[in-house]
Amino acid sequence: MKLVVFSSHSNLHSEPKQVVEMFEHGLETLHLRKPNFSSKDLVEYIELIPKEYHNRIVIHTHHKLVKKFNLKGIHFSKVHRDKKYNTKLKYLSFRLRFGNILITRSCHKIHKLEDNSSRYAYVFLSPMFDSISKKSHCGLFSERHIKKALAEKKQKVYALGGVDESKFEELHDLGFEGVALLGAVWNTDQEPLGAYLSARESIKNLVNKKTMVYQH
Repeated sequence: MKLVVFSSHSNLHSEPKQVVEMFEHGLETLHLRKPNFSSKDLVEYIELIPKEYHNRIVIHTHHKLVKKFNLKGIHFSKVHRDKKYNTKLKYLSFRLRFGNILITRSCHKIHKLEDNSSRYAYVFLSPMFDSISKKSHCGLFSERHIKKALAEKKQKVYALGGVDESKFEELHDLGFEGVALLGAVWNTDQEPLGAYLSARESIKNLVNKKTMVYQH
């Protein structure tokens, strides 16, 4: 099961440094989501991260920066997808210009999981549980519906929203291919690096445990 981390909702001055620490300790993918950031703000944030880690960053806004910094990929939010004609053109344009970049999206309804399934590297299903970082965001899905949908899925689906270590095994057993952490990294008593390392170790132990079960 894969682990990705989302940037915080806040403009924390220490955040780029903390992100670099996570990269140094093996974080493969950061989803850089700062909806209130201008292009200039986002550039300043990315420039605080060493170039060697730029290929681990997926941006949610100001997609043109993927070329400037040779980033890992882009995320199409609901705002982008609501403009269906423009979204399709943007998707094709990015594929033509940067064929190997990662392109992801989010879904907030189970039946949407199969929309354009071949286009995306993976899809976030959210919110899975009551949010840690946004108290008004509550889990939307029943276990029965999720398990059925994931058993029939044609794409990789990652769980987002209220996800922490205590949910990893449940999410694995439901059929999720990955998990995304936000509040569990930025809104806890732990330092972000410590929270990330603990989550990474939990997933490693879970995968080893499940592998042993399957082998027997």
